[in-house]
Amino acid sequence: ACLHMKGAVVLALASSAAALQCAPRRAPPAARAAPLTMVDDNPIGVGIIGAGRIGLVHLEALSSCPDARPVIISNPTLSKAKAAAETYPGMAWTSDDTEVINHPDVDAVWICSPSQYHAAQIRLAAELGKDIFCEKPIATELDETIQSVLFAREKGVKLMVALQRRFDPNFMRVKSAIMDGEIG
Repeated sequence: ACLHMKGAVVLALASSAAALQCAPRRAPPAARAAPLTMVDDNPIGVGIIGAGRIGLVHLEALSSCPDARPVIISNPTLSKAKAAAETYPGMAWTSDDTEVINHPDVDAVWICSPSQYHAAQIRLAAELGKDIFCEKPIATELDETIQSVLFAREKGVKLMVALQRRFDPNFMRVKSAIMDGEIG
């Protein structure tokens, strides 16, 4: 379910699809000024790269979020993208990841492709001013990771990496025990 925190909608993924929280729709990069504010009441258009297991988990979560609208999904095996899209009326599909990133109705890109493609996909999405949610890792090499993070920052887009255990109650309890000095 989508959760609103202090009037803003926050981009995050917890340990289950139901814990997905969505990002605000924003003005184009040239029109942005900090802090970000809602542009309108329309759901954010999301493009998903990758129709494998995790891409489908994200698609299902996004489709249940009132502040997000899955627009297009890609997969090199077109039949997988088509099968995923046909589950959600009006959703497009393609075998080309750049069609997802370039799609005019896509405000944010969910990168669920094999790891070796992440850095290039992040760079293209950031270049076009689109926020990015990326399955880990950001890149397969440390220098590519650093460059990707810096490029997203330079372009003024949000880049979030999936960390499924971020909101896991057991992990939160361990963190709390560390912070409280209960354990080392």
